[in-house]
Amino acid sequence: MQNRLFYPLKDVKELSEANEILEEWREWYNKKHIHSIAGLRPSDRHHRSSFKPLPKRINLDDVFCFKDTRILKKDNTFNYQNKTYQITNQTHRFSWNKAKITLHILPERCIRAFYQGKFIQEFPYKV
Repeated sequence: MQNRLFYPLKDVKELSEANEILEEWREWYNKKHIHSIAGLRPSDRHHRSSFKPLPKRINLDDVFCFKDTRILKKDNTFNYQNKTYQITNQTHRFSWNKAKITLHILPERCIRAFYQGKFIQEFPYKV
């Protein structure tokens, strides 16, 4: 904002004149300026049509979490933070030996295990 207002304000001597220029600039910015990332005018960003609802299939816990990968051992176990966890869900595979899984870690809550993007099992987790 300072860079955009420097030249229009450089010769201004009265506060009322500066406020007038600032108000004109604010009107232009909110109603005509298109944000480079959002692709919207600031005044349009708060209308309901500007935002898309999150699909019900998306679990925000799986978006806002720490992620790590592990390779399962012959006994369907993996280690995380010096603790051993065992996959007991056999729905997707009979043996999980050498399967590469992704862990979604929610500290103080749980570890969620995924194989090829599909949820397998959840484990309680305390740091």
